[in-house]
Amino acid sequence: MSKNDLVMPEEYKDVVYRLTYFMLGKIAHWVPKSVSPNTITLSAFASAIIGCLLLLFVQSPAAFLYLAFFNFIWYILDALDGIHARLTKQTSEFGAFLDHFLDNVFFVVMFTVFAIKFDLLHPLYVFILLLRFTAATSVFLVQASTNKLHLATFSGGL
Repeated sequence: MSKNDLVMPEEYKDVVYRLTYFMLGKIAHWVPKSVSPNTITLSAFASAIIGCLLLLFVQSPAAFLYLAFFNFIWYILDALDGIHARLTKQTSEFGAFLDHFLDNVFFVVMFTVFAIKFDLLHPLYVFILLLRFTAATSVFLVQASTNKLHLATFSGGL
């Protein structure tokens, strides 16, 4: 595995994606090939859920720092799983599906925790939460029924 093996996907036109890919590309070479990208994905999800649970149950201003810390870990690991998969040639449709699916579960959990923590049970907020969940679920149902587990660029990561 040389540093030249890392090729940025063409769809990464956003500056933040390019910068993240550039920075994590250097870290990805330190991740052992024996660590599967799906393990990194599950670790990212666990980090995100831990942050949300700490925000919900810790009755201290430090809870916001915990959330920020664990969301930062989630962001790094979420980006690193795809880079590691491409670098070690361990990409799979299931891995891409799992990555996006768990991201959506995390977003729904995070929105729900915010609604509970900040008493945001206004009907409009609940409607937006349900709309987000419904859109993500419909995308995954279509993918499962067509055996196409990849997400299109226009889906916005649903």
